[in-house]
Amino acid sequence: MKKLQKRLKVSFRRKDLLERALTHPSYAHEQTGDRRTSYERLEFLGDAVYELLLREYFYEALDQADEGMLSKLKNRYSSGAFMAELARKLGLDHALRLGRSEENDGREKTSILASTFEAVIGALYLDRGLRACRRFFASQVKAHIDLSVIPFDAKSRLNIRLSAVPFEYRVLSKQGEDHCPRFRIGLFVEGELVATGEAGNKKHAEVKAAEAYLESFKEKP
Repeated sequence: MKKLQKRLKVSFRRKDLLERALTHPSYAHEQTGDRRTSYERLEFLGDAVYELLLREYFYEALDQADEGMLSKLKNRYSSGAFMAELARKLGLDHALRLGRSEENDGREKTSILASTFEAVIGALYLDRGLRACRRFFASQVKAHIDLSVIPFDAKSRLNIRLSAVPFEYRVLSKQGEDHCPRFRIGLFVEGELVATGEAGNKKHAEVKAAEAYLESFKEKP
C-alpha cells in the first residue's frame, strides 16, 4: 500500500478506504459474502466526484466553449477506456484484489479498471475531501488530457485555439433572394478581420471562415 500511495502521490489517513477501493466484488464475495465490502459503493461516489472535477476543469480552461463542446469533452475523458488507461498508469491493475473467477484476466478488463479508478477517487474524497481530489486530478489526470487535438468541426476547434482571445463572427454581406441567400461572414479576432467564409446560411459560412483561419496556421513554416 505504501508503494501505491507514493505512486498516487496521496497519503490516506484511513487505509481501509483505499483497501476497499481496490477490492473487486468477486473477492469480497469469496472473503465475506457481502458485496458491500467491495469497491462498488466507493465507485458510485467517485463517479460523481470525478465528473465534477472534469466539468470544473473544462469550464475554467475553455471559457469560449459552448455547452455542447464541454459535454463532448467530459464524455471523452470520463469514458471507460480513458479511466482504465489512467488506472494502468497508476498501477491500480497490479494492486487490485480479485476473486478466483476474475484472477485470469480481470486486471486487463476495462470495466474493472475504470471502476477501480473511480473507487479510488471516492475513497480519497471520503478520506481527505474535495481539495485533495483536486490536487490528485491536477497531478495525475490533467497531463493526460489533450486539448490541442479535438475531432470536432472547425468552429469547435477554433474555440479551443482561441479560448483566451476575444473573437466573433460578423455578417459582411448578404446576396440573393430570401429563398436562396448567400452569406459572407467575417471572422474577427481581437477586432481584426482574419478570415472570411461564404455559404447559403450563416452557420455554414461561419464554419468556412473558421476553416480558412485554421488552414492559415498550417501554411506557416
